[in-house]
Amino acid sequence: MVVKLIEFAGQFFPNNCISCGKRLSPRRFLCDSCEALIKGPIPYEISLGKFSARSYWWYEPPVSDVIKAYKFAKRWRLSKLIANWLLYLLDYSLHSESSDYAIVSVPTTLRALRERGFDSNGLVLRQLRKIVDYRVIDAITVAKSGLPQSSLSKEERKAAAVGKFTLRTERLPEKIILFDDVITTGSTITSCANLLKSAGVKDLKILSIARTK
Repeated sequence: MVVKLIEFAGQFFPNNCISCGKRLSPRRFLCDSCEALIKGPIPYEISLGKFSARSYWWYEPPVSDVIKAYKFAKRWRLSKLIANWLLYLLDYSLHSESSDYAIVSVPTTLRALRERGFDSNGLVLRQLRKIVDYRVIDAITVAKSGLPQSSLSKEERKAAAVGKFTLRTERLPEKIILFDDVITTGSTITSCANLLKSAGVKDLKILSIARTK
């Protein structure tokens, strides 16, 4: 009965692949062909200067299409798909030890929050906690606003990240996973990583859904 209702609804509210536009059955986000293009997680860490990071996949279609639709087209339901990618990355990178870590996300700026209407990283972590009860800490806040990251050059991003963030608390666990959806130049994530290290975090892992090449 439920399946028939879903099929009936699909006739009036067609669902298409986020990336290629192919017609899909309800409740799916990507077609089989686009899903097959994602072969994550990336099996090696990527250097960020004195830090390193591991990502689920490259910031290219179809992963980039999913993230853009989620953040800029207000497709909030995509947070469930992204949370599952993050869970896969956590299990792959840390195995059974992942539950020993608290998760801290890079915060959304006030400008982005007003434009999108939601905290994109925060919503992903809320979806993750519905699957596995990770400890999530709201440890970092934005100290100064600026232009959207997408509008800045590589050098401008580095300059904008200086002094952009501050800690909400000085008492943090020794083991933390720092999460952001996309790593481009690495300036934002390393700025947050430096804050956490300065607060005494001894074991810091950096994870992202996507990484630019």
